[in-house]
Amino acid sequence: MHESERNCFYTLGALEGMILDKVNPGWKDDYFKEMFYVEKYFGTN
Repeated sequence: MHESERNCFYTLGALEGMILDKVNPGWKDDYFKEMFYVEKYFGTN
């Protein structure tokens, strides 16, 4: 993967974290229980 492609993922991850902070401020408390599945924290279930 080229550096520019990796930077895109970092930017998207940061944006996703910022959105989660707004819609579910407590998402970080559960993150280490189910890492890498942040879609579960958006409350769309």
